[in-house]
Amino acid sequence: MNTIGIIGGTGPSATAQFYLDLQRHFTGTKYRPNILINSISVPHILEHGILLNGASVDPYKDILVNAAINLEKSGATFLVLPCNTLSYFIDDIKRAVNIPVLNIINLAIKALAHSQITKAGLLATSQTLNYGLYTKAARSYDIELILPNSRHQHDLDKLILAQVSHAPTLATTKTPELLIKITKDLAQHGAQNIVLGCTDLPRPANLPLIDPLLLLTQESIKLLSQQSLKV
Repeated sequence: MNTIGIIGGTGPSATAQFYLDLQRHFTGTKYRPNILINSISVPHILEHGILLNGASVDPYKDILVNAAINLEKSGATFLVLPCNTLSYFIDDIKRAVNIPVLNIINLAIKALAHSQITKAGLLATSQTLNYGLYTKAARSYDIELILPNSRHQHDLDKLILAQVSHAPTLATTKTPELLIKITKDLAQHGAQNIVLGCTDLPRPANLPLIDPLLLLTQESIKLLSQQSLKV
């Protein structure tokens, strides 16, 4: 069985949810999965600056690359980064190691394409939007992304910061009113589905959506179940 290396802590709720989802899948099987987690130390002021003030994510680069290298040295046979915004550095991470690295954003866009979605709403941090992480990937599949208006996006960033800061559970039966309001607006502007493009947002109940964190879990389960991997 392979060993997954999780670059975690960005934010804590997503890391915890991802870990629990992996473990739940293997409940009742012969073995528990081999899981390594490097939960990186993130200054709160850096999170606040990125989410509310549009600060650069560049200080994360060396932290993420070093975490990836350490996980490979510790025995990981593939890596994941359960964070959309910091996937900005996914190519830097890939160049630093000699094992496969899953890309959460590519998994989400491929899922949209597989479902023949041509217009999708995107719930993500402003920095994810500013860096064009989803836009670049969606363009390859002729998928149009519909974004929240500026007021909704500002409120969404504040919700995400609260989620990251307080690390609540992501599994909830009550969807925040803000998410309901934004998704309705996106649907009115033609969105056929919604991408939950921030792993620290709670999973809305009874809403049609693509959950990249869940897709990352499913792909990781496939790799964990294989005997060997090719880079």
